[in-house]
Amino acid sequence: MKGISPLVAAVLLIAATMSIAGILAYWAASFVRQRTETMGNETQALERCTGANFAVLLNNFNATGNNELTIILQNLARYPVYITGISFIWGNGTILENSTPLTLNVGETFKAYTITHAGGQPIQKDWGCSYYIILTDCPGLSKSHACDW
Repeated sequence: MKGISPLVAAVLLIAATMSIAGILAYWAASFVRQRTETMGNETQALERCTGANFAVLLNNFNATGNNELTIILQNLARYPVYITGISFIWGNGTILENSTPLTLNVGETFKAYTITHAGGQPIQKDWGCSYYIILTDCPGLSKSHACDW
């Protein structure tokens, strides 16, 4: 019986090694590219959220008509603020959430944020609301305000 020559064995071994190295290099490049894009997006969001801030200037509840709560907001920063919704907290611990989105752009001094429903129900003045929290897409950036209507 004859085996393969040492020269052919060496060539096959080198070819197999180079194939594996090529596959690993392609995978590593894709992995690094994906992680770099993800980190870039997270860095931009962190920078925006670090500089974002807003204020609640006024809230007015209109008990006539369609029971609207209008909140006047002010962008206090040089970054846009993305409001994701509002949560109403009642004295008995019940929380009703409303996911009405709003963007407070840079340079917008005042903007009305009108809510007509919370948790799928019309807002009622006599619900016994303790306070509400305006939520944003930035961790740690929210504003709470007493339901003093």
